[in-house]
Amino acid sequence: MPAEPPADYGFLADALDAADADAFVHVGSDADADLRYLTRLSTSSTSSSDYGFVYADGEATLCASEDARVGAFTGEVRRDSAEDPLGTRVVAVLDGSTVPDGATVLVPRHLPHDTAVYLERAGYAVTSTPAVREQRAMKSEWELDRLRAVQRAAVRGMERARSILREADVRDDVLHWQDAPLSTERLRRQVNATLAAEGVVDVTHTRVRCGPDVSDSSDTPIELRVGVPLVVSLAPRGPHGYYGMLTRTVVVDSDGGWERRGHVGVESARRVALGELEPGESLRWIHSETVAEASSFGLTATPGDRVHGVGLMRREAPSLADDAVVGTVVALEPSATEEEKGTIALSDLAVVTEEGCELLADCSTSLAP
Repeated sequence: MPAEPPADYGFLADALDAADADAFVHVGSDADADLRYLTRLSTSSTSSSDYGFVYADGEATLCASEDARVGAFTGEVRRDSAEDPLGTRVVAVLDGSTVPDGATVLVPRHLPHDTAVYLERAGYAVTSTPAVREQRAMKSEWELDRLRAVQRAAVRGMERARSILREADVRDDVLHWQDAPLSTERLRRQVNATLAAEGVVDVTHTRVRCGPDVSDSSDTPIELRVGVPLVVSLAPRGPHGYYGMLTRTVVVDSDGGWERRGHVGVESARRVALGELEPGESLRWIHSETVAEASSFGLTATPGDRVHGVGLMRREAPSLADDAVVGTVVALEPSATEEEKGTIALSDLAVVTEEGCELLADCSTSLAP
């Protein structure tokens, strides 16, 4: 893969010009997706640090503690006065720049309240902007490479789940693997081991659910049985912070009943979503068409948005309120649930292109393992 490029702040300069503002400020931890996008910071699984980011005079400045990681950030790093609140430190950066007194400062809508107070007390006019959120929705080629990589890892994880299910033998309708009953938890751990081997740094969102309780948030292990729909949902995070998203439903020794009809309907809804996803199309329309297609098979769509953006967060812009734009990456998640029987679900990531859309990675949708 190509080396990580430096952050491009041209969009911030454009936002400042459009708003007749003089600076942009954000404060947050390295878990904040906007801050990570602006600074190229990576999250840590062992510790977290807070940072202050200032863009003024065409330059980016990062306020950090003495021992905080700054990763690939290429602007000025200030570690002085590290014991002071970040709100006062970003004000000090502004005061030391050519930004005039009383100037308008743009901030993201989720800027910590105390930082806004420090800015206002210093005489700056604080105005919120969606500039970072909107820019994050438009993926660069470098970002697409990272998203494709983590999505390929998700495919490897799903293939591991399928291979285990194929190897399993049946005893009294219960699946056994390596001489022990195969449970949702055992399968989840095997999938996560594969994801880790593929370079994934966060596997906490892997879900393996079966039967009518597939939407249950508990992780109580359940023994896997023949003929029962098994939903494997993966949302791995790669080393650069970008998430994949992949869901498949598998049934071992299906008798061709409800799960077969459900799978045909959900698979058809997936095809409709992929066919409708093109530049200028409303994501709300694609969502409604996905639900309508599943309903045409007599299925009840699982509640929730079936279309949404994915990137540094598992759910981000664009949302149903937006139109598809070239370069945006969206999750397409057709799903149907029937009480007492279970859920049939599929999900994929696709990038919007000039011609329509393209899957970031291909993975079998077969109901059989």
